Amino acid sequence: MQREARRMEWWYAGCAALLCLSAAAAAWQARALMRRLAETAAELEKASSRTLGETAELAGELRALVGKAEQAAVMAGRQLEKLAPLAEAAGSLQAAADTAGTAARRIAEQAAGTADAAAARVRSAAGKYRPQLEEAIAIADAALEGWMYVRSAASRLRSPACSGGEQGNPNDERRD
Repeated sequence: MQREARRMEWWYAGCAALLCLSAAAAAWQARALMRRLAETAAELEKASSRTLGETAELAGELRALVGKAEQAAVMAGRQLEKLAPLAEAAGSLQAAADTAGTAARRIAEQAAGTADAAAARVRSAAGKYRPQLEEAIAIADAALEGWMYVRSAASRLRSPACSGGEQGNPNDERRD
């Protein structure tokens, strides 16, 4: 009986060691995964800041173009006040409006292209790390099951197998 109890203790110790190794492997995988996710997040942050910079630059261009359009409108007003040739003022106003429209189209195209590119990067990153995430979850699940098994086995070892003659101990022996 003592021999069997020692064998069970070794078995539990082996299970505990296996559980520790599994937990360490899961932690290592999780650390590697978190590092990769941090790198991906940094790449996305760089891309988004670059995009914001481009958008700010385009907004500055648009402001300049709006300023030019305003200047053209002021000039057209002066031309009308002076009764100068109306055709020249209309031409300037048309050119400014065309330029502003072109800039607005460029900003809209850049914003759409940037959003599409960012969405593609996010989809790529999610697909890229999916196997590692599934593997880490599987390792964590196995480690949890092992821990629960060792815990229940340890709880069974702590409770006395026989107490008096009630459960099949005919000699009324005590376990120490």
